[in-house]
Amino acid sequence: VDDIDESLLVTRGRRHYPRVSFGKLLEAEYVRPGQMLYTKRRIHQAQIRGDSHLVCNGFTGSIHKVASYVRGRDRVNGWDFWYVEDSDGDLIPINTLREQYRADNGLFEK
Repeated sequence: VDDIDESLLVTRGRRHYPRVSFGKLLEAEYVRPGQMLYTKRRIHQAQIRGDSHLVCNGFTGSIHKVASYVRGRDRVNGWDFWYVEDSDGDLIPINTLREQYRADNGLFEK
């Protein structure tokens, strides 16, 4: 179709966006030390430490390492695995907080 704007045909994966660490979300107070993160069905939970690591059942590590520990797999994307409660008690993915951080700070495409 000749009338389509070519920019609409290009899709961008996550790797095209500036990196935002979980620590940045902590520094900017999108999450806070002591706050709990949950899996989608609330089967597991982990507490956020002040150094941006999580603690779950005595295991400490990054959002990815703790997600891997919980799942029993070598690699798990913590951004998709962990959820935080919003003010209504509903769970939202921490990746949504990362996207909000990017929007609030003018961080879009590289």
